[in-house]
Amino acid sequence: MEMETRSVMSRTRSLASWFTACAALAGGAHLLAAAKPASPAPKGKPAVLEIVSPRPGSPAFGEVDIAVRSKASMPLAWVDFYVDGQKAGRVSSPPWKLHFDVGQSNLAHQFKVVASDPLGNTFDAVSSTPKIASDMSFDVRLQQLFVSVSSNNQPVHGLKADDFEIVDDRGNREPISNFQGGDLPLSAVLLLDSSESMKGAPLQAALAGVRAFVQRTRPEDETMVAFFSDRLLGATAFTKDDAALERALGDVQAQGGTAVNDHLYYALNRLQPRLGRRVIVLLSDGLDVSSQLDMEQVLWRARRSQAMVYWLRLETEDNKTGAPMYISSWRGAADNQRQFQLLEQVVKESGGRILGIHQLAEIDDAFRQVVDELRQQYVLAFQPRETRNDGKWHPLEVKVHGDFAVRSRTGFID
Repeated sequence: MEMETRSVMSRTRSLASWFTACAALAGGAHLLAAAKPASPAPKGKPAVLEIVSPRPGSPAFGEVDIAVRSKASMPLAWVDFYVDGQKAGRVSSPPWKLHFDVGQSNLAHQFKVVASDPLGNTFDAVSSTPKIASDMSFDVRLQQLFVSVSSNNQPVHGLKADDFEIVDDRGNREPISNFQGGDLPLSAVLLLDSSESMKGAPLQAALAGVRAFVQRTRPEDETMVAFFSDRLLGATAFTKDDAALERALGDVQAQGGTAVNDHLYYALNRLQPRLGRRVIVLLSDGLDVSSQLDMEQVLWRARRSQAMVYWLRLETEDNKTGAPMYISSWRGAADNQRQFQLLEQVVKESGGRILGIHQLAEIDDAFRQVVDELRQQYVLAFQPRETRNDGKWHPLEVKVHGDFAVRSRTGFID
């Protein structure tokens, strides 16, 4: 009887184990099908992910490494990084770390990571850094505008502060607190599409354009050159050494797809801590096929930057009649059209412009045009009359007395 009882109990435990295994398999299948984020770990259980940098409780400024430690039972497939609610990038292999520029403002920041293992199980972690506490605060909020003024496509010289008006989105005139008609040093990123379609003559023409740009820079200017396809193929540091830039140009080979959004975001981050007149010169047809970031996120970043974006647009059969309709692995035709239109918006809002390139021989002259225009801009500064502190984009218009064409940044974040 005792042996029979033990046998029944053993069979009962086996059945229980079998049901438990089935439930686990069903749960795994459900996760594979739905790929839903995991719920927060119950109290008392250790978290699977931990953000180890930046350190919680310590203020974060400038360029930081967002680093993650995983305690998952199997290797991770990828980790997505978010800063203050916006996606900053994805890392698909260890070390699970992303370099990011949070800016120099004294602000609190939230860092979030979302990771997945090969079975589709997802985990997340959140960390925050505070701003530096102070007994005194000074609300400066000085906004700077670089303004290009032309007549019949020629720059207009000799204007004074009284010739300009800055009008906010409520029709109020903002007082100009500082005015300069001279030149300021440049901090420039030359962002070159080096995808498969740029092989041969197109890439050589792009490199000639870089040389034309650098030849017009001055000793106090600094330039960075970045080559991209579906990944960053190579980038120099910011340098005032023309010879160092020249040496870097010989190592580039065109290859891969095109990720305009990701690398424009990258360039904006690289420019954030620089001084002087910050500018990005993007050479590309603008047809993004590989980016993980949406151009909405790039627009969000550009609005929080002082950088001007100039787009040297390589005209193709797809884009010469406006926003193109094409399908890529990530997006449908309508979404790709929206990406293209948003890129145009980024350029316009920044105070830059689009220069259409119809022939390769036009590239070096287009780079020269950008430098020459930057040299002849007016610099206006103002302190908004009204404090809103809502973190929203507020449109502005710069007007000049006279029949002139005026181009400047079209708003600011308060």
